Formats: sequence, C-alpha cells, structure tokens
Amino acid sequence: MEQIKPYLFWIVCGVLLVVELAIIAMVEPGVESKPGVGPADAKQQAESAYRSRIQGDLLERANNVIEIGGVPSPLERSTERINEVLDNYIITDEWQTILKGAIAEHHKQLKDIKIGLVSRSRVLYQPFTATDTPATWYFEYQEKTADILRRLDEAGALQMPAAFADPNDEDLTENERLRSTFGLRTDPNTFLVDDHEAVVREYRVIEQLAAAIANASGQVYPNPLLDSAHGDWAMDETAAVLARFAELEWEEEPRRTAPENGVEYGFTLTLEGPLAALHAATAAIDRISNPILVRTGCKWHRAGRRGDGSTEVGAQVDEHMRLVLNYVLLDYLAAFRGDSGLPADLFEPPEPPEPPAPPAAAETDGGEEAANGEGGE
Repeated sequence: MEQIKPYLFWIVCGVLLVVELAIIAMVEPGVESKPGVGPADAKQQAESAYRSRIQGDLLERANNVIEIGGVPSPLERSTERINEVLDNYIITDEWQTILKGAIAEHHKQLKDIKIGLVSRSRVLYQPFTATDTPATWYFEYQEKTADILRRLDEAGALQMPAAFADPNDEDLTENERLRSTFGLRTDPNTFLVDDHEAVVREYRVIEQLAAAIANASGQVYPNPLLDSAHGDWAMDETAAVLARFAELEWEEEPRRTAPENGVEYGFTLTLEGPLAALHAATAAIDRISNPILVRTGCKWHRAGRRGDGSTEVGAQVDEHMRLVLNYVLLDYLAAFRGDSGLPADLFEPPEPPEPPAPPAAAETDGGEEAANGEGGE
C-alpha cells in the first residue's frame, strides 16, 4: 500500500478517463441510427443542388435578365416587363407571391400620390366665370383682377409704380403698364378660347399670392435701448407691418421636364417692405398647398429710405427692403392627363364659383310700392 500511494493520483485519473470514454461510447449512436439523411447522403444532395441551381437554372436566369436590359426601375409602369423579370430572374418561384404583392402595393402608393398631386393642381383649372363668350369672359377677367389689386391697395399691401400713386378704376382694369407690372394681361385680342386655360392658371396663382400677402402681418417690437432721441426708431408699442406686392413676371414658356415632375411654370415675385413683414409674407406663400409652388431662390436688397438703391439705413420702423423671389408652379393635372390608370373625373375642371346672390330688397312700410320706388313722398 505504501508503494502505491505515490502513484495513487495518476491511477485515479486513469480510471476516470476510462470511465469517460466508456460513457461517450455508450451515448453517441451510430450513423445508421440517426433519423433523416446521413452525412454522406446530405453532402451528395447538396452538391447535386448546387450543380443544378447555380450552374443550371440560376445561371440561365442571370443571363436572361442581362438580355432584357436589367432590373426595371421602381417607377417602371410596364407590368409586363416586371412580370418578365419575375419569371426569368428570381431565384425560386416561391418568391413570386411575396414580390408581386409588394409591387402591387408600390403601384397603389404611386397611384395615390398621383391622385393627390393632381387634386392639388385642379384649382389651376377652376374658371372664374361660366361664360365662354370672349367679350364677356374678358370683362369678367378685368373686373376680378382689378378687384384683387384694389383689395391689396386698400390693405396697404400693394407697392404701386411711381406713376400710379393714386390709381383709379380705369387704371386697374385697362392700363397695360400697371397691370403687366403685377403679371396680369390686358390685350383683349389675345383672349381667344385657346388662351383661357393659361389665363385662368395665372389668375389662380395671383389670387393665392395676394391672399397670402394681405393676411401675413409681421411684428416689429419696441427696442428698450432706443428713446425719443432716435426718432421713428423709438417705439412704445408693437407695430404690425405688411409686405407690399411690387411685381410679378411670368416666364414665357413652360420648362421642359419629365412627366413625373409635373409641368413647370416659372415666375419671379418681388415684394417690398419691412424685414419682419417680408419674412411673414414668404412664410405664408410657402404654406400655400393648392396649387403647388416651390421656391427656388431669393435675393435681398436694401433700398434705403428713399427707395433709390442707396445703402443708407432708414431711421424709421418700416425701413424699405426689396425681396426678389423665384418660384416654380408645378401642374400635375397637365402632366398626368393621359394616365389611364387614374380616375377620369379627376381631370374634369372644377365648376366655376356661383355668382353672388342679388341683395334682398329692403323691407319698408311702403311694401312692394316702396321697393318699386313708388312708395315715398
């Protein structure tokens, strides 16, 4: 026993190792007892599938998609070409159900987007009168555009040219120099039926711009560091100021763009007035959603107190500033007019506004005779 003690540790380790090997041999089953396919068979099947799919079907499908010009663009309208790619390129036919569902959902989203864009452009085709008689139509245009200028002038939101400091009704309706300054047409000889669409489009844009400018009030707050010695810069209360519509010039021709981007009509809008008012007016214009207007650039000018282009800082609250804005009008109704996938009634022009009802006759003690002018003394 004393002779075995020095080797007892190694004897125990050897016994444990033998027991462990015996347990492993008892637990691990043989290959034949495993369920399913054995390793050799699985390897053979994988190699066969590889040769069949990679070197056969997949290679053939890859060559097919090269021949048909690659994978179609997401904006591709041809469902036939998309189906051609699905039938010849996807790895397994089981993918078709999922991919075709995703493509159908994508086309639905594109259709909804188009409908929304066309709907926002319909206001450009809303006539301002129900008549197509050239003389009457032009008279209505004169009166309605003159009314826009008149309301802007009364609100203090119109910067009249120097020669028209106090315009009368004839100037507002017939003076070509005055009206062209604000992007309005004047020559009745050009107002044939074929021109109505362009004139209505321009009228609706100017109508929206005028409403935004007239309702956008900027705020100038008192500066506590300034006192009466600083003249008009000293203020006791907050002052509300408006930008003034000074000029609008249309580009002669629409820009050439892809149909998906809409038909573009460019114009330049010039505003004048205090800095706070100009910021308020541009923010109001940028919030116009119908029709779609995109501001593409702007330039600021300090015109000085006298509006003569000097850089002198005006000693007054409404220091004269000049802001030149570049806009693009996007007309998606014209762009998608030939799209058969959209509802046909979407492209019909909205009905003209109803004419205002005549004022009701005033009720008097004289009854009907008073209404006819026969009841007074």
